[in-house]
Amino acid sequence: MKRKLVTLMSLAVLSGGVLGCSTAQPSNTGAMAPKTEAAKTDAPKTDTAAKADPAAKAKIRVAWWGSQDRNDKTLKTIDLFMKKNPNIEVQSEFIGFDDYMNKVNTQAAGGNLPDVMQIHEGIINEYVSRNLLVDLNPFVTKGTINLKNVDAIYLPDKVDGKLWGINLGTNSATMVYDPALFAKAGVEELKPGYTYDDMANALRAIKAKLGNDFYGITLDNGYDGLKHYVRQSGTMFYSADGKKLGYTDDKVFVDYFTFWQKLMKEGLTPTPEVQSEFKQLENSLLVNGKAAIQPVFSNQIVALSTAAKRPLKMTVYPSLPNGKEGHFLKAAMSFAVTSGSKNQEAAAKLIDFFTNDVEGNDILAAERGIPVSSEIRKSVSAKVPETSKQMFSYIEIAQKYARESDPPSPAGDTEIRTLVSKIQEQINFGKLTPEEGAKQFRKDAESILAKNVKK
Repeated sequence: MKRKLVTLMSLAVLSGGVLGCSTAQPSNTGAMAPKTEAAKTDAPKTDTAAKADPAAKAKIRVAWWGSQDRNDKTLKTIDLFMKKNPNIEVQSEFIGFDDYMNKVNTQAAGGNLPDVMQIHEGIINEYVSRNLLVDLNPFVTKGTINLKNVDAIYLPDKVDGKLWGINLGTNSATMVYDPALFAKAGVEELKPGYTYDDMANALRAIKAKLGNDFYGITLDNGYDGLKHYVRQSGTMFYSADGKKLGYTDDKVFVDYFTFWQKLMKEGLTPTPEVQSEFKQLENSLLVNGKAAIQPVFSNQIVALSTAAKRPLKMTVYPSLPNGKEGHFLKAAMSFAVTSGSKNQEAAAKLIDFFTNDVEGNDILAAERGIPVSSEIRKSVSAKVPETSKQMFSYIEIAQKYARESDPPSPAGDTEIRTLVSKIQEQINFGKLTPEEGAKQFRKDAESILAKNVKK
């Protein structure tokens, strides 16, 4: 089957990002997906073309972001899907991470969203509020999407009891590190339970051994690291009703960015200028041997190790003395069916294939995170390379340092992610102090949340 590929941009993941997706999470200019009157329905649409002509193929488009490794594996999996489903033709759209939301928002405005789109938990409420997604429960009920081997804990993409996406892989925030650099510097590897001060001291010792052109840890992306730190303080990032920030004392914001500013002043993190030179995941400072640690999400260990061509390891985030646990298990990303799709049944079949097909998941090799099907987890874990097996063992460790997940992020979360990045950049360039940044963030973030509250 000839593959149609639209390559809009190669990976543009911030090398210091704690995103999965990332980790999962894409950034954008703050543009919101427009509200649409596209069918908001609980009943799956039929493939009208196929019904009119049994020989006609149902054509669907699917879009995702990610690393080149993810792109290659996804394309091979889609080829297998088309081989096993010759009546369905799939057009693939691989979009660079930073441009993903801008691109799909533009498509939404033109009524041209792909039939299947990769989403993250931060935009589910936003897209549901604009009637852009289809409830997948009817496809589950009729058996098009088989979830009999999927525990409910692996299906977080629910709003008002409806299922808006199927989790492509479970992950958690992690610190990926280069054990060879720790050994070279004669510094003991960080063990779960270590503190922020422990990490800073280890970085100082490594840099003292490896020289001035070495950075201990890459910059994080702001949002996910801050959210983790807020959770460690005992609160949630957003209030339960999603109308305001969940933490009331800005000290948590100030403390977090003050810590990173101290690391930067000591040369333990790169300046934003240096970081920008190593923007892509496959070309990060860690991959190039110029940093010992990189905060990401656990599924990204595969792409990082593949690019580095050497063993890398994972450990949990630092612990906050007298604090709460900050980790939680999350959907790395999900596949959703869009309300404007004319071939929703075919789109649902593709999602089922990614969820349950053994051969397909052998190709995917858990690159997006731990598979949600218990049967696929057993199959994949027995076959994947040692690097990928780390994801499975890491999730067990992360659970020990985790507590309950936050509720689904409210509409406006995508804008707030972008806001965090902008304020972080201003702090890094010395245009704002952490205290000024905290005030500006609260003002702007709560303004964004207020305008997105359902009337």
